[in-house]
Amino acid sequence: MDLISTEDINQRIEVLEASHSVASRLLTLIERDDIGAREVATVASADPVLVQRIMRMANSAYYGTGGRVRELHAGIAILGFDAVKSLALTSLVEGSGTITPQDWDHSITSAVAAGEVARMIGADQQQAFSLALLHDIGEAVIASLD
Repeated sequence: MDLISTEDINQRIEVLEASHSVASRLLTLIERDDIGAREVATVASADPVLVQRIMRMANSAYYGTGGRVRELHAGIAILGFDAVKSLALTSLVEGSGTITPQDWDHSITSAVAAGEVARMIGADQQQAFSLALLHDIGEAVIASLD
């Protein structure tokens, strides 16, 4: 029996459809003023695709964590609620089948670039990151309705 590599597992996770109900609950929860990263992590943990994306992003070079983030609530605290909200919105649209892995990679690359440009010009990096992450979502929604 051949062992499956971590990379193979991650690639298989990538193609799983994210849970719409978890994304919807997260969007509602994040709007509350009395909520913390641990509560958000409790809800997010029900969706392995979302967890993987949060952790991968929190451990990316963009956030400078050196891959040391190991707990979901810590990853959420590093990303901030706006980025988690963006990931949840992406999960909602993704189930329509119109967002490909290439689209996802493009959105992540755009988000990182926008965050860097915002830093250089003194704008809100988190907001620029989140907006760029979602910049093609409208196109995906329109395509799914066509």
